[in-house]
Amino acid sequence: MFFARTTMMGAPKKTMSFTFSGTTKPAGLTDIALTTGAGGTTVASGILREGNSSTSNGTYFTLTQWGFQMETPIYISTVTNGGLSSTDRGIGAAMSDATGSKVIYCLFHGNSQPAAIETHISGVRASRATLSGNFIAAGNTISLVPSVSGGIYTYTVHKNGSPIALSWTDSGGLIGTPGPYPGAVFKHIYSGGQFGSPGVSGYNVADR
Repeated sequence: MFFARTTMMGAPKKTMSFTFSGTTKPAGLTDIALTTGAGGTTVASGILREGNSSTSNGTYFTLTQWGFQMETPIYISTVTNGGLSSTDRGIGAAMSDATGSKVIYCLFHGNSQPAAIETHISGVRASRATLSGNFIAAGNTISLVPSVSGGIYTYTVHKNGSPIALSWTDSGGLIGTPGPYPGAVFKHIYSGGQFGSPGVSGYNVADR
């Protein structure tokens, strides 16, 4: 795990990166069930993944929030795909407020489902933008990258360090200023049994 603070043009900056290992879950991570019944996360074989849902027949979203705040609202949140599944479950890089009541994230799947930018606001999930035919494999990175102009934030998704044709402008101020807590989102499905996400093998966040 690596954590650093630097100063650039008088503004404090934060960067943090780590890869998971063994079965140890780093201290300071908080799991928030974005949908009722969503499972908390554990680490197995170096991959952070959500646990089973406590109820059946549904799609479940878990937010894992890192235990610190970024210095600025313009930061890059990045997750590395753990590759535990390559189907219609997903993972994403997130930004949230302290309680998980206002969350924005990008979401990628192993196959079949479009990549997306989604929000969870006061328990209500909404898709804001989608891109069909773009999936992730083990080791791929996906990043949520905000920018601001005239007080209005636009979110662009990067895959493996390069922008793709997936972005959303929050012209209505639904999220407003991005929450200062970075994290990851996991999509889990119960359909006749438990089906987990690809999991996350690494994480990086950096103030811009």
